Amino acid sequence: MAGGDLFTVATAWDETTKRRERAMVARCCKCPRTATVADNAGKARPMTYFAGRFRAKGWRIGARANAHECPQCVAGIKPKPALSPAQKRAAFCRIADVPRAASSTAKPKEVTMTAKPAIVTETVDLLRAADAVRTADAPRQPSREDKRKIRDALDAVYLTDKGVYAGAETDASVAKRLDVPRAWVSAEREDAYGPDACEDDGKDAVQLQALSAALKKGESEALELAGAFEALRGNVERVLGKLAKRGVA
Repeated sequence: MAGGDLFTVATAWDETTKRRERAMVARCCKCPRTATVADNAGKARPMTYFAGRFRAKGWRIGARANAHECPQCVAGIKPKPALSPAQKRAAFCRIADVPRAASSTAKPKEVTMTAKPAIVTETVDLLRAADAVRTADAPRQPSREDKRKIRDALDAVYLTDKGVYAGAETDASVAKRLDVPRAWVSAEREDAYGPDACEDDGKDAVQLQALSAALKKGESEALELAGAFEALRGNVERVLGKLAKRGVA
């Protein structure tokens, strides 16, 4: 399968380049929703990059192309079932204030459509409400200014020659300082810097190794000391026993 057995390759409009670019498409296994990530780097990128971008959008990425879940399904929001033709007619009648159809034996009443402006107004309101729902469901995406701000912060604290953050910096600390979602920082770091590791990780690992060795040595010495005390206790009890037999103690 195209897309490294995880995503479908397609083309999508890229706001950055203002043209259609190659893109990866993720499809939800529980509903018809899809999402795209543009691939305009000009060179092959690993599937882990695209997986990270989709996760930043709120997707749960599975091990196979048919195991992904969209943000709405992850949150347990079920898609509304499509209305049947009869339900659509009933909804239109309610909006237009049109009386329900009379029985076949009754004389049909004349209906004067005097509410055309109301129909148009309510229809526009419904469309706006539906668009607002779609906008609310979609995770907020970083603007070009947000990305520039994150890159500037990463340039200041990420040591690209070592592939780690300086000191104890992490994605979380950068995100907190900039007051942006951590997923935005992770996406930019994965795209152009390196793994989410820091210098203090290595220092702490060395310190942990030294402490572990000291602890092991101390445990060994404690066991030897405990053995010596136990032998001494045995000797004391043995001498007390001899004295007791002679009636001294």
